[in-house]
Amino acid sequence: MKILRRDEGRSTEVFIGHYRAKYTSETELPVWMATELISFGSLSRMYEHLRTGLRKKIAREFNLPQTVFVSWLHSLTAVRNVCAHHSRLWNRELAVKPKLPTAWKTNGIENERFYAIAMIIQTLLADISPDSQWKERLKACFNAYPTVNLRAMHFPADWQALPLWT
Repeated sequence: MKILRRDEGRSTEVFIGHYRAKYTSETELPVWMATELISFGSLSRMYEHLRTGLRKKIAREFNLPQTVFVSWLHSLTAVRNVCAHHSRLWNRELAVKPKLPTAWKTNGIENERFYAIAMIIQTLLADISPDSQWKERLKACFNAYPTVNLRAMHFPADWQALPLWT
């Protein structure tokens, strides 16, 4: 709640000013407003600090154990920060490694490089936004630069033919 109050204090969003002017007795923002303000990292930490039962219920929506889901959120936050600061993601070992579902580990997927993050993003988007064109844009980006060594990010040679990517 401290982080949310800090983020609200920094905000210049018109809707916040309007809400505070109209609902003067309310001490907290409605959740739909709060989520417009807070960072992805704050959302990740908020999820981590929910009661275990609620974390499990949310993670079940993605058919994941809550321990895996919380690690995914942390890893996505770290990768987002790498990108936001224009740092190198290609061939970078992830500082925050996600836990992987058993089936992924069985199939030789490792959690040290960007391919695991790409799989996480695509897996979540398949549930959240089935019409997302993210995987097509990722393929197009890599196809436009065929000399980029995808193995340095742990992409398997046949990754585009795997079920997640077709």
